[in-house]
Amino acid sequence: MSVLVLGFASYPSLLPNSENGVGAIDDLQLQLGSIAFAQEENGEENGEENGEENGEEEQEEEEEIELRGIIASIGPGNQLTLESGEVILTDENTDFDDFTSLGDLEVGFEVDIDAVLIDGNLLATEIEVEEEEEEVEEAILQIQPQVSGLKVRAEILGNQSEIKVEIEFTTTSTETADIIAEIIAQFELDRDVADAALEIEQADEDEELEEKFEVEVEVEPEITDVEVELRFVLDTVDRDEILDAIVEKTKLSSQQIEGVLEFEIEEEEEVEEQEEEYEIEVEVKKGKAKVKIELDDEKYRFVIKDNPTEEEIISTIVDKTGLEASFITSIWEFEYEGAEEEEEELSIEKQAKFAEKMAKKEMKAQENAEETILKLQQKIDQLEQRLQKLLDKFEAGEYFGTILEPDPVTTSYIISFDGSATSLNDDSVVTDVDGEIFLETQVTRSDTTKFRITGGEILVGDTFYDFVIGKARVSSSGTSGEKDSMIILGQVIDDQGNVNTIKIFVHAANPLSGDFGLEPIDLEIKMPQSKIAKHWSLSASGQLSLLQA
Repeated sequence: MSVLVLGFASYPSLLPNSENGVGAIDDLQLQLGSIAFAQEENGEENGEENGEENGEEEQEEEEEIELRGIIASIGPGNQLTLESGEVILTDENTDFDDFTSLGDLEVGFEVDIDAVLIDGNLLATEIEVEEEEEEVEEAILQIQPQVSGLKVRAEILGNQSEIKVEIEFTTTSTETADIIAEIIAQFELDRDVADAALEIEQADEDEELEEKFEVEVEVEPEITDVEVELRFVLDTVDRDEILDAIVEKTKLSSQQIEGVLEFEIEEEEEVEEQEEEYEIEVEVKKGKAKVKIELDDEKYRFVIKDNPTEEEIISTIVDKTGLEASFITSIWEFEYEGAEEEEEELSIEKQAKFAEKMAKKEMKAQENAEETILKLQQKIDQLEQRLQKLLDKFEAGEYFGTILEPDPVTTSYIISFDGSATSLNDDSVVTDVDGEIFLETQVTRSDTTKFRITGGEILVGDTFYDFVIGKARVSSSGTSGEKDSMIILGQVIDDQGNVNTIKIFVHAANPLSGDFGLEPIDLEIKMPQSKIAKHWSLSASGQLSLLQA
């Protein structure tokens, strides 16, 4: 920065050759002017050492800096830190806008800060909380209905006019009385508004003028859409008279609106949609409850042991999901062990419900398997080589081998079983096991029968194992050649994402050749051949049942 000062000074003793006052002043003016010019010139040449250094320091310390961010911490002392890392100092001159001091602010507030840089530190001159402004704006939006359209039109036919006034708006009111009050306020037009909106045009000669008044209200959770249409006929085409009539006719009463009001309430449909998105299944078996929950994109699966009561099950679900107990019991599917076996023969209605339930289980198991395969393929580079090769074969259609003359129509079966599992690492560790495996026929002949595993779930103790991919074939257990056994081979994934090989050797009470028939077939899962690799050896009994043809 350069400063040029002009003025006069009198120092006779310092002036050379100054014998009179006038000459002295003239000489002084010249010398001062030369000095001032020389200083400016010198400043330009040596800016880094003098002027520019001072200028930069002065600019650095006086230039105002604008910041916006969220408060991460307050203190120590008179300072705050933003989430972006800037440390802001405050003093007695800091303006806190609607607040009194730094102590009135809170972590998480979004703030606009005006600051200056002093000695390398940011000192706030003003701090304004942005959140307050947004809350006020939001409150205003909630109070004021949002008008999306006003149309005022007059169609002239001869000496008559058909006037049409339409308005649409959205409000947060959902109570009938409040909605009617807002319709009255929104629909009433003053002359200036009506004059600005009015459009006059000629009607078609074959058009008939009509009178009409409709009010349609669509109520959804927390929001209401309103449409109002008024048509009336006047024996005039004069614009002023039309405007007078519009002002008068748009003054509606509650009785007028109630007489034509059409409500469409979306709440029940919304609840039904929510119930479809929320699914809770509880199966109580052998003193423990197996619980499966789907809440939109969130999934829960857990076991409650030690003979839990219904109240304890509900309480656990409430703790995990935050749902209300009444809502849980209104949508859950609750099944006790042996509930279907209480009657010797199920009614047709119960059979249909059971078939529907099992079909739903199969579909979910298949969806779960497909979703797991997709996730594994997305991170295939991180998987062990063995699993990579299996997924590649599955994707290429080579996993099931060559299928000659596949069945034109597939048949689905389910294997349900329960028993015990023994740890392969410590045979003193024994726990319960139960599961369901869904199979679909690929080829069914007297000499060979092969299946594709479409999905399934095995619960060992507290750990769930889901089938990812798998296949099965019928074989002989002895030298007779009778097809009385089945070998199931596949990959299962546990809750932690670990993928393991599973082999299950099944011995059936009846031959497993060709069509298995409609009746369930008893079977045994043999130990030690049946195992989840590196973890468990399985021993169980169950049934093979027709799911759908």
